[in-house]
Amino acid sequence: MITCQEMYQATQKHEFTFFAGVPDSTFKEWLKFLDQGEGNFQHIATSNEADAIAMASGYHLATGKTAVAYMQNSGLGNAVNPLTSLVDKEVYSIPMILLIGWRGMPGVKDEPQHIKMGRIMLPMLDVLEIPYTILSEEANEMEQAWAKAKEYTQANKAPYAIILRPGIFAPYQSPKKSQNSWELERERAIQIILSFLSEKHAIVSTTGHVSRELYDHREFSKQGHDKDFYTVGSMGCSTAIGIGIALANPNREVVVFDADGAALMHLGSWPIAASYKAKNLKHIVFDNECYESTGAQPSVSPCVDFAKIALACGYRNARSISQEQELKDAIPSLLEEQGPSLLVVKIKKGHRADLGRPKTKPVENKAAFMDFLAKK
Repeated sequence: MITCQEMYQATQKHEFTFFAGVPDSTFKEWLKFLDQGEGNFQHIATSNEADAIAMASGYHLATGKTAVAYMQNSGLGNAVNPLTSLVDKEVYSIPMILLIGWRGMPGVKDEPQHIKMGRIMLPMLDVLEIPYTILSEEANEMEQAWAKAKEYTQANKAPYAIILRPGIFAPYQSPKKSQNSWELERERAIQIILSFLSEKHAIVSTTGHVSRELYDHREFSKQGHDKDFYTVGSMGCSTAIGIGIALANPNREVVVFDADGAALMHLGSWPIAASYKAKNLKHIVFDNECYESTGAQPSVSPCVDFAKIALACGYRNARSISQEQELKDAIPSLLEEQGPSLLVVKIKKGHRADLGRPKTKPVENKAAFMDFLAKK
């Protein structure tokens, strides 16, 4: 394992001092180090990976220096457009380092949504003509990788990727312990909301702990999973999935269980829901101000008013609550009113240590959910 201090010394030696990107559990220890903010670097948490590429480009344009854009390998898909049409040598020829976490690494057990990208990531980089190094756990070899990256980006004015395998970082104890001021737990909030829903409601739940807690509650209550679509991958896409269902089946009530990090990633779907009058869409954002699934790295949601954004996008109704009784009072109105409507539920960070994962295969979830949607 390498330590965060060794990583910091290597990046400092080769003058990489600007980091922007979307968190991944593969390098959550390194992100803890960056988040504590004590050192000669600037760290920007972006809403999606394409923005990370764009910000790294802006940094280079302003300073002439090379930035580091970090992401989980699933985010490489989001980054392809600016990688090919902005930073590529045949367009603006902008140097940068791509720091990519390798989920779904062949031979390493992982969740279904990571397997394909884990298998095709290196061939994908080859197709993009982006050279790469798989980072070593040896400090000297790790430093040499950064040296090689600097040499390549300076000589070619183009991106270079450094791949991070699972478990490469030693644990890092951050001196800063962050917690928000909210008291309501997400799992409790989900249970309350479900108690108000009927057999007619279809749920689309976002990536991470939201779907896992919804699944666990259904298992514990022996309710079945046919009414729920668990968006185990495709972070930020649950709202658009819900919109598609709502517009295709206007007689079906659709409830989206969203989260702050996922909502920020693809806010562009919100005005679509309003513009196309998805009257049967109810949108709930669980906001704990962090990316909890990848290590509770802070999101920028504390400076975002999701309710005002929704109203500005054309939602018919939007409100924000933070107390259990407020939630119990708000749900009946949310379900009765014409949508699209938004409810922001401010929740505390954290989850059960024994929280499980869906045991059904994604294709099995899809089949059961489609059967449910087909019912009158």
